[in-house]
Amino acid sequence: MKKQFIIAAAILGTLAVSCNTQGPEEAVSFRPEFEEFFATTEAAEDPGTKTLADDQYHVLWHADDRVSIFNKYTYNQEYAFTGETGANAGGFRKASTDEFITGSEIDNIYAVYPYQQGSRISTDGTLTVNLPAEQMWAEKSFGRGANTMIAATTDNRITFKNVGGIFILKLYGPDTQVQSVTLRGNSGEKLAGKATVTMPVGSVPSVQMQPDATDAITLACESPVTLGTSSSEYTEFWFVVPPTEFTNGFTITVTSTDGGTFEKATDKSISISRNGVSKMAPIEVRLGKPAAEPEWVDLGLSVKWATFNVGASKPEEYGDYFAWGETKPKDYYDWSTYKWCNGSSDTLTKYDVFSSRGAVDHKTVLDLEDDAACVNWGGLWRMPTLAEWTELRDNCIWTWTSDFQGTGVAGQIVTSTKSGYTDKSIFLPAAGFRYYTDLYDDGSFGQYLSSSLYTSQPLYARSAYFGSDYYVYLDGSGHDRCNGLSVRPVHGEFIPVKSISLDQTSLELHIGDWKPLTAAVSPSNATAKDLHWSTSNYEVAFVDDNGGVLARAVGSAIITAYGSSGVSASCTVTVKKDLSLPSNVEAVDLGLPSGLKWATMNVGASSPEEYGEYFAWGETEPKTSYVWTTYKFNLGTDENGPFSKYVIDPAYGTVDNKAVLDPEDDAAHVNWGGSWRMPTNEEWTELINKCTWTWIWTTENGVNGRKVTGPNGKSIFLPATGGRSGTDLTYAGDGGDYWSSSLYAGDPSLAYVVLFDPGEVGRYGTYRFQGFSVRPVTE
Repeated sequence: MKKQFIIAAAILGTLAVSCNTQGPEEAVSFRPEFEEFFATTEAAEDPGTKTLADDQYHVLWHADDRVSIFNKYTYNQEYAFTGETGANAGGFRKASTDEFITGSEIDNIYAVYPYQQGSRISTDGTLTVNLPAEQMWAEKSFGRGANTMIAATTDNRITFKNVGGIFILKLYGPDTQVQSVTLRGNSGEKLAGKATVTMPVGSVPSVQMQPDATDAITLACESPVTLGTSSSEYTEFWFVVPPTEFTNGFTITVTSTDGGTFEKATDKSISISRNGVSKMAPIEVRLGKPAAEPEWVDLGLSVKWATFNVGASKPEEYGDYFAWGETKPKDYYDWSTYKWCNGSSDTLTKYDVFSSRGAVDHKTVLDLEDDAACVNWGGLWRMPTLAEWTELRDNCIWTWTSDFQGTGVAGQIVTSTKSGYTDKSIFLPAAGFRYYTDLYDDGSFGQYLSSSLYTSQPLYARSAYFGSDYYVYLDGSGHDRCNGLSVRPVHGEFIPVKSISLDQTSLELHIGDWKPLTAAVSPSNATAKDLHWSTSNYEVAFVDDNGGVLARAVGSAIITAYGSSGVSASCTVTVKKDLSLPSNVEAVDLGLPSGLKWATMNVGASSPEEYGEYFAWGETEPKTSYVWTTYKFNLGTDENGPFSKYVIDPAYGTVDNKAVLDPEDDAAHVNWGGSWRMPTNEEWTELINKCTWTWIWTTENGVNGRKVTGPNGKSIFLPATGGRSGTDLTYAGDGGDYWSSSLYAGDPSLAYVVLFDPGEVGRYGTYRFQGFSVRPVTE
């Protein structure tokens, strides 16, 4: 009897597997009566198979691997691999009697790894399998049986293909032995359990998780796994995950051999693809174990509050005392023993915003490795921010008691006022504080640390301070950072600020101007969104705690907004000389329908007959040469641009659809201030159509120009100023050229200008780089 041979191989990618027979005779169809199959070892073009993996992500067979094979009569037959561990191909021997499912025929031969007695196949070739919810850890690999694979063939050639992809976590942490790691999607994604798989011959598997599938995979360690100790010496944990889109990120839970836990959540979307290998950046595991198992109370707030202090085992115990940013209690609390300085208050080494105090890093909220709650309790426990203490203060009733539940301990009972939570409360004992070696005022007041720095003076940290006869006070300067205070943890993920953007990156002001800057924090759900503002030159520009900028002197300064993690965004502020508004300027009401008033002189002039200064359109300072290459908003060299602002046609740059000058680009507003501005094209049209324009020959102190008389008989004088192109002044005395604030509708390299001479008055589109006069208007 001739023997038939099956060669099986599977890789993280497209697989190619050949079939060998003992002789060149005809191919023999697969039949269930054969008890043994043999396959020669073969390296595929992209070698690999399935239960182990090497450092190239090639997947290799393990000795005695088992597979399910379904023949034309839908038997589920168990076959065992007969090759050596580490081979990428080999033979299979029948390992058990047939498991008869149905007598209906299927068109092809199907195989499933690993063998599952309960696997089923329908007559259309759809397989029902179980994806493992518990997988075993293996060093730089996935555990045996974790990587489900499917094959479909019409002959004796079996090519296994992966159902899922590989998700690799990199974990590190000092003195940490891991018992298990659990992966969950933040939107309840189905990751394990019952699934249906379709596998057309010559194609790839398509997976559909069933409604009763589970939302978690646990990677268990047969023996404790000791983590690497740094971000460069991490330990890998491989999960086999069905194709999944974690739209709102995922959460991992690490459990240590002593029962400590650590949770880490991310809101970043990540996609796991079939055959793909997804790696995460190294994550530090911080496992803690409190004196008693902590519990939290839901007060209806943004975070849950613990029922007792760090170092305590029940609500009435004081617990331990911590300097801000330290994670261990100690015997002596002073600057000389404080972790984040070099022995004195003016040598800070971390969490500093003033150079006079030490090394500036602009961190204003504790890193989790410096958070006493996180380090001692682990998981999602951490110290509350200033905002979270404020939320507790403002949404609860604080009731002083001198004898909490008969224990003789004084403190505040904090009861929620949120609807549905008014029966929930926590107790904060009046534990006092520690300074040097002494405990002060315990029983008369309590002072609890937040994770937030007091940015007005980095020697202090924000804390919640209460006594028997006053409401809780969110203090910033009551105690030095080196003093020992109580810590009451909250439960909730800390989401750091990753980036900041400002509404303006450059700003031009005049002395005395005040302008607010607006900052946007990303992600929008960051835990500590408070910003710290600074200026590089206090004498030139001052910035307040809310981003308001006050121009103080001529010069430039960098205004920077810092997030709690130290990330930043900056705006360059240029302060110019005082506004050049002439003392004798008047706003003339000409009786126009709009009620608009026109100035009696040009910007840069001190009398009606003076020409004044010349400006390119959108520029606020005169200059010596007016050409395309000196034009503020031209990124190119000619009329084709591209232009950086005021673009309504994509052929000329990035479209912003700005067709009227912003106030900061309006020469009238920038130089005169107040409500003065340049007239629009429509307002010039009104002046032309509703007024009488009379050419005046050298009668206004020897200056030619147009006298413009309004409906009410009042008038203004527009001198024939000519215009500037390059370094030349042309047509002065023969005609006037006056800018509007309006972009020319047909060509964004042009802006509307009013031109007049002795014969005509008209509106035209003229190149933006040219230097023309500006006559302001006001409401």
